[in-house]
Amino acid sequence: MSVASVGSGAASALWFARSCELDPGCRTSGPQPESAHWWLLTLLALLVALLLQIAANYVDDAADGLAGRDSTRFKAAPRRLVARGADPRRVLRIGIVCTAVACSLGVLACALAGGSRWWLVLLGAVCVLAAWGYSAGPRPLSTGGWAPLVVVAVFGLAGVAGTQFLLTGAVSMGALMQALAQGCACAAVLLVNDIRDAADDAAHGKRTLAVRLGGGAGLLFRLLAFIGPLVLAVQAVSMRSWPALALAVLAGVPAVWDPVRHARQAGTRRAWSLALGMMCAVPPVLMLGLWAIAAKV
Repeated sequence: MSVASVGSGAASALWFARSCELDPGCRTSGPQPESAHWWLLTLLALLVALLLQIAANYVDDAADGLAGRDSTRFKAAPRRLVARGADPRRVLRIGIVCTAVACSLGVLACALAGGSRWWLVLLGAVCVLAAWGYSAGPRPLSTGGWAPLVVVAVFGLAGVAGTQFLLTGAVSMGALMQALAQGCACAAVLLVNDIRDAADDAAHGKRTLAVRLGGGAGLLFRLLAFIGPLVLAVQAVSMRSWPALALAVLAGVPAVWDPVRHARQAGTRRAWSLALGMMCAVPPVLMLGLWAIAAKV
């Protein structure tokens, strides 16, 4: 999810920069597209996103383990660290280290980019709060039904649009559309996990959106899984990029086949792994589609 988010932002930046070269009224600031400086900034953005996602997972594991929510997970759910005996303080320390390194690399990226990029430090701080507030704190975001919106904001707007701004000093409409696409696809990945764990979460008082919606969570999953391929298809047709259109069709397979429904019926770890695997494949497919469009400009 992190790789696809930042990768889509880089593709949007390349698309925007190349389009600006053909438009005298368009202005960008930053390194030349695909220069060593450009790739360095992209790598730093990628590392920041990866480390924050890793930190969020460790904090989530520690918080759920301490609250006893992972002790009775049914057989289709994977085993967690704290629930099987790992020291929660050690798990939290790993999360702290990942967060600290991510913040340092983010500041370095802003310094190397220069110009008006320093406001991205504030955006990074919001992402850190989202990573730690997702499962930790007195009112975790995951228990209030806000998780999909947080994912759309972090993996969509921050990841895609933030990366484009880091590289070009601007945010294009294409980047905002792709931010919506990637954000919804990543939210669908999260929803697969939440639907799988809904019964256990409800038993432990963790009222995720899947718990709140009940049977309606499956419909929301299909809606989220449909938006990303639709946005990419519109962009592909507008740019007459047929490889991107083919990738959009491929990314739309989970929305049509609905692996969550099949996993619910089977109730096995293999079925849920298939559903999760299919959805985890969608964000990178969307990213590749955007690169196919950028390469055409």
